[in-house]
Amino acid sequence: MSGFRYLLFDLDETLLNFSEAAHSAFELFFEKYLTSHGIDKKTLYGHYHDANMMVWEMFEQGQMSIDELKTKRFEWMYLHADLTIPYDLLHEQSHFYLDGLIQSSELIAGAKQLLQSLSPLYHLNIITNGIQYVQHARLDRLELKPYFQNIFISETIGHSKPSPLFFDHVLKTLEGAQTGEILVIGDSLKADIKGALQSGLKACWFNPGCMTNNTDIVPHFEIKSWEEFHKILQ
Repeated sequence: MSGFRYLLFDLDETLLNFSEAAHSAFELFFEKYLTSHGIDKKTLYGHYHDANMMVWEMFEQGQMSIDELKTKRFEWMYLHADLTIPYDLLHEQSHFYLDGLIQSSELIAGAKQLLQSLSPLYHLNIITNGIQYVQHARLDRLELKPYFQNIFISETIGHSKPSPLFFDHVLKTLEGAQTGEILVIGDSLKADIKGALQSGLKACWFNPGCMTNNTDIVPHFEIKSWEEFHKILQ
């Protein structure tokens, strides 16, 4: 037996298909605000994707607040696309996009079945860098909350993965849990896996895209699908 009792799951691109939801939300955003601007939707989404990746990386490094992130990604998208930045509409547009993200959220294949099988046997928890109301609304919409004992969100904690302060908060909440009983599972080497290793925790890299690890971050386990996960717990 592995000895793991506490499982800490990342949310986006681990349990939820964030990339598909983000694309669907952007489609709605584009149709509402940008159809008359004469710019190709695919090109603009590329600008948004790059800006979004940049702001989340800055957030994870403690260089940007979550409130700044919400609008900066759109501001930078407009800037990179050489469009006039509608400063008076950025907050409205951000809220519209986030609502679309909530409504478009779907589970990654096999995730619901995995949680159903694990919840009677393990202490399940969410660890996510995200916007509090968005993450809660998505979990509610997909009826996932009953499976989890705790939902740890960076905006609530005040620190983001991979910061040791984020994981310190988690470990203090999991009172009585020994580090050897805890497994962190996530898709991000830089946030989930690095954060776990820095805090002395075992880590499982969820890598369905079969990406090459070109970093010095070495997870204890790697899986390509949720069907493989049970082998780690044996």
